[in-house]
Amino acid sequence: MTRSRICPDTESTGLSPASDALPVRETTEQFAQVFFGKSVSLLTPEERFTTVYAGSRDIPADLHPASWFPADTWFRNELRACAAYVGRRQGWPLYHASEAERLRALYPLRLATPAT
Repeated sequence: MTRSRICPDTESTGLSPASDALPVRETTEQFAQVFFGKSVSLLTPEERFTTVYAGSRDIPADLHPASWFPADTWFRNELRACAAYVGRRQGWPLYHASEAERLRALYPLRLATPAT
């Protein structure tokens, strides 16, 4: 498995799934208020991400928009964006392809296919 310089591997931190259950959204919201003076939802992609791509051809092959992943709402809510694409009229967060593997490891029963 190759590791991307853009999106660090979260499994190498040694955190167990139980320690990932910290209130990440609340903490992120508080940091955004302190450092930017506004809510996370009001931040521009340039303020939220350190890596921003202006052209679609500049995006590496291992980064994808949310539509590349399964359409389940819970699945997309668990994705961790690591970069953004900002075009002339629109932009969106980009996720590393290994996010699917990470979520399959965290939630094996949710993603298991029923035996018939």
